[in-house]
Amino acid sequence: MISSSISFHFLVREDLIININSLTTTNTRGAAGSTSFPSKLATRTDEYELYALSFIKFFVDSSLKFYINRSTSNQVFDDPDESYPIFSEHDLELSSMGVDFKKQLNTILNYKLSAQQKSDRISSTDLSNQEINSSSMSFLLNYLNNDKDFKISPSMRYDKQSENDKLTYNVSFESIDQLIKDDQSYFDFGLDIGSSFQFPTMNDLYWPDGLYSAGNPDLKPEESDYLSFNMTSNSTFGKVTVTATMKDYENLILWQPDASYKYQPINVSSASRTTYNINYLKEFSNSQLQVSYNIYDSEDDDLKKKLLYVPEYSANVFLAHNLNQDMNIVFNYKYTGKRILQYGSDWSPQTDGDGYGILDLSVSKDFNDLKASLVIDNILDKAFESTLGYPEPGRSIKMVVEYKI
Repeated sequence: MISSSISFHFLVREDLIININSLTTTNTRGAAGSTSFPSKLATRTDEYELYALSFIKFFVDSSLKFYINRSTSNQVFDDPDESYPIFSEHDLELSSMGVDFKKQLNTILNYKLSAQQKSDRISSTDLSNQEINSSSMSFLLNYLNNDKDFKISPSMRYDKQSENDKLTYNVSFESIDQLIKDDQSYFDFGLDIGSSFQFPTMNDLYWPDGLYSAGNPDLKPEESDYLSFNMTSNSTFGKVTVTATMKDYENLILWQPDASYKYQPINVSSASRTTYNINYLKEFSNSQLQVSYNIYDSEDDDLKKKLLYVPEYSANVFLAHNLNQDMNIVFNYKYTGKRILQYGSDWSPQTDGDGYGILDLSVSKDFNDLKASLVIDNILDKAFESTLGYPEPGRSIKMVVEYKI
């Protein structure tokens, strides 16, 4: 993989900043797929370009940001297998423009107004040209009480895509440094309640109809209501956060396989998912340790079964250590528990996926204006499938070099 990025920040005046960013990557690799398709000779080449421009203007009690983003992606799939040769090319383009306005009304009230227009386009050897246009507007209000020991943030958002439009809301309550003591230990809690949605993506709607997958142009937007509660205790022992999140779905968008392992997105008319999370964070003089454990309780209300791909539990261990002033090492271990990969039917039993653990490692060193990093993903070369019939990559090694001008 080859990548380059450029970032410029211009302070035109004390009250005006201009940011210009660009990113270019080129990557050729073996093509991902199922255990039977494509052949081992298949390759995929991705060329990606991103350009971003923003202007930020500051006033006495407010700020205004205007931004334009554009990205293009050329994806080429080439399988020279003699029995079933395939060559396909896809050109994707995403462009967006928007504006954010923030204003401080007084010492306890501030708000943010945002508006965005976005366009997705695709031209492909396998598809007719397609385009999706969407727009959104949102309003966020923050109230911080005079004693600064709690914060309330209500918000509303309106989104439109073709003939679909959605109005969602959120109300967030957050306490700040409750029961604080001389050793800076404290206890806090928070509450979030609201609604959300997801429009079908370009892939959901227009993925080419083939032997192993197909899109679904009749998909409906996904809608959900959620409630989340968290408690945080910070002391010399470390920072412990416990969170419970409950979410109910209507028309949940889910890719699932049929009897011949052909994947297609469908709408699950009603589903629910509850997540319990325990997170522990401890800072040492030269190290940071974070441990997270999640329990999932989900159900497809139509089938009265757990949702596909949702594990019974997962865990993550993150450890970062500074070997010296210029060099550090990071370990990250993620374990995913047992989950359903395919429901049972009259002609086949239910297929479950075994739990698996993946260990990643990175080592980085600073050389003045240059930073070099060695990144090894799946260092133990663990073989696993997150989706039925589609093995995930084994060990991968990459070197990343960053230079600051």
